[in-house]
Amino acid sequence: AGTYDAASGVGGPTGTLRFGVENQREQSRGVPASVQSLDFVIELYPSLSYADLYQLAGVVAVQVTGGPLIPFQMGRQDQSVADIPPDQLLPDASKGTASHLESVFSRMGFSTQ
Repeated sequence: AGTYDAASGVGGPTGTLRFGVENQREQSRGVPASVQSLDFVIELYPSLSYADLYQLAGVVAVQVTGGPLIPFQMGRQDQSVADIPPDQLLPDASKGTASHLESVFSRMGFSTQ
């Protein structure tokens, strides 16, 4: 979801994390093991999209670590490897500034309010 661009409508939770090309990004360190650990869920529930599965995993992770209850709705469509969003849409940890994070989240439609 960190790749969503509200202005163009590209990126977002589309299930493309399952493709190796997206997991080779520096920002995706540690993601492949998490993604692989969820494969059995798709085998048990083949009608569940990868996009919904990854979002639900995030919701559960927040809750089990003491975070707030996040509403969840199903219905996301998986996209193909050709639909992987550009690399530069993800936050860049090396920039580490508040203004960089503000610009990233602003692009997603969030504000500092």
